[in-house]
Amino acid sequence: MAQAKSKKIGNSNIHFLGAIATLIGMIIGAGVFGIPYVVNKAGVVNGIILIIVIGLAILILNLYIGEIILRTKGKHGLIGYADIYLGSTAKKIMLFSMMISLYGALTAYIIGESQIISTVFNISQFYAGIIFFVVMALIVHFGLEAIEKSELILSIIFIVLFITLGVIALYSSKFSTLNFASSSWSTLLIPYGVILFAYGGMEAIPTINEELGERKDLLKKAILFGSIIPIGIYLLFTISVLGITGNSITEVASIAL
Repeated sequence: MAQAKSKKIGNSNIHFLGAIATLIGMIIGAGVFGIPYVVNKAGVVNGIILIIVIGLAILILNLYIGEIILRTKGKHGLIGYADIYLGSTAKKIMLFSMMISLYGALTAYIIGESQIISTVFNISQFYAGIIFFVVMALIVHFGLEAIEKSELILSIIFIVLFITLGVIALYSSKFSTLNFASSSWSTLLIPYGVILFAYGGMEAIPTINEELGERKDLLKKAILFGSIIPIGIYLLFTISVLGITGNSITEVASIAL
């Protein structure tokens, strides 16, 4: 009996970590590599303000969506919730919006990741994009459990790599605050669109609700951790990258590094 209970708690913890990883994996994508470039255009202080403010706003929005999910019976996606609470017109608007945003995001991810893979492994960007697409398509093909497991592993690797990169950069002899661009009110909103795009991931919230199974009480905590961790990652990555590259930063930050 005690052994079964212990196993159940262990499974709950794994699903909880998997849910956090799924949200982090949905949020942190190709968009992060574009943040340093636009922040450099606006100034580091402006960039830090926007990364924090937009990140907290998205956190609140994600918690609202989580509350809607918990108060609604049945399993639905964002389109389904729009239909239930706002009607068929809102459902069509949400469908159109998600089609544009998701396919736009997929295109951006494939382009961004293909540039990174091409640079790291010195292969054609075209073939790098195909490799990335095929690998991701295979993961999706094997279903929700495969996504949960892959996201958990990849998110841990991703977080460790970003933190390692940030620490190395901060203690590097090439890091200097003199590389930071100055800020002014006139440039405050330059990074807005890119940073907002980089925080996109609310589509994953219905999925992480399913991953948690019967432990619906963990949904808000999963959303909280899954939304806050990207804020820290974005701040660390942007400051460390710009401290080394300065005005030599490219549109895809990893290429400049």
